[in-house]
Amino acid sequence: MTQFDSLIFDMDGTLWDAVDSYVAVWDATFAEFGMPTGAVTREQLIECMGMPINEIYRSLVGDPAGADGYLKRLAENEDRLMISLGGTLYPGVKEQIPRPVVYLMHRPSRKGTAMKKLLPLLCALLM
Repeated sequence: MTQFDSLIFDMDGTLWDAVDSYVAVWDATFAEFGMPTGAVTREQLIECMGMPINEIYRSLVGDPAGADGYLKRLAENEDRLMISLGGTLYPGVKEQIPRPVVYLMHRPSRKGTAMKKLLPLLCALLM
């Protein structure tokens, strides 16, 4: 039997819906920069899915001035807030992922794994 030491998958839009959480992260960051909150909607973020983050910023905010500082803080807020905000599993996901896969996902992962912090939350939802 082949042994694997990693499992790579795409959570957002595949296993769970976290768009409302991302709206909250954008709003929190807008507030920190003195920008009006509530300006980003779920529908707007869905339209931007798959775009590079700097293009999403340009699409939602328009003015590229200050984008670097804003996007840096957005990433920090995402790391901090998504742990508690999480997402909602799509129907049938929990039943379709075998428990051994959930165990593999929950094992300590290598340094630099982008979703390392969110995996425990996802695993808790799947168990």
